[in-house]
Amino acid sequence: YIVIVQNKVNFLKKYPEVTNVIGDFEFGLSSKGELLRLFDASGKIVEYTEYNNTSPWPTEANGQGFSLELIDPSKARTDPTNWAASLHRGGTPGSNNSVAA
Repeated sequence: YIVIVQNKVNFLKKYPEVTNVIGDFEFGLSSKGELLRLFDASGKIVEYTEYNNTSPWPTEANGQGFSLELIDPSKARTDPTNWAASLHRGGTPGSNNSVAA
């Protein structure tokens, strides 16, 4: 796992036990939804998903302190039913998702 953060100093104040973290990044994730893409070193898209803050996406992860977590990495990441709100406020940064299958 890797945790990508907007502000590493602030993140580590809250989660000092997390060591697999990189940042600072000058972006944030919209709580209204957006398209996320992961590229390899050659610029090829290796992963993508587009999330939203309305049903069928888990609405509990929208500004209520719960992370949006992938349930089963072997299933489609574009399927809203393969995502759930974390079981814990603040999510599980740097470790297994709390809702992992």
